[in-house]
Amino acid sequence: MTETSPAGSEWASRSIPPTPRSIVELLSTGTLDPGLAATLWLLVEARVPLLVVAATTGDGKSTLLRALLDFLPPEVVRVELKGSDETFDWLPQASELGWPGKARATVAAPVRPDTTMLVADELSDDMPSQALGGRARIAVRSTTIGYGLAAAMPGDSLADVLAALGRPPI
Repeated sequence: MTETSPAGSEWASRSIPPTPRSIVELLSTGTLDPGLAATLWLLVEARVPLLVVAATTGDGKSTLLRALLDFLPPEVVRVELKGSDETFDWLPQASELGWPGKARATVAAPVRPDTTMLVADELSDDMPSQALGGRARIAVRSTTIGYGLAAAMPGDSLADVLAALGRPPI
């Protein structure tokens, strides 16, 4: 898997990164059962938008998300979104998706909808490294033109998640 970062910028930093876990470990600990893991593998491999949700901080949303991203085919480019620092300079279609900034395509290898997975460690407005609002709107809209999206998000129920994603400006 190729990872890319917008030129001249740094990856979003986190104070305590999640401990990387393999899918094998998640199966052996009972976090996932084999049937669910196989289904998720197919969905991730096809770059179907994926949202990992749990109620509280520390429940393992990002840990599970990172393990699932190991299922991406090697030709897929993974672009890490930078929360409130995201400018979408690397996204050629940013303007047409509603981003007010000017897209400048600043990555060394061009990103394409059919070979790119956007990754947001957290869709939330709790911390600056997280993205909700206008930045989440652009990430979600990017799926309509073929980009994959994988993200984690806090929520107590499906209704909570849908309500958060349905609030303006998303």
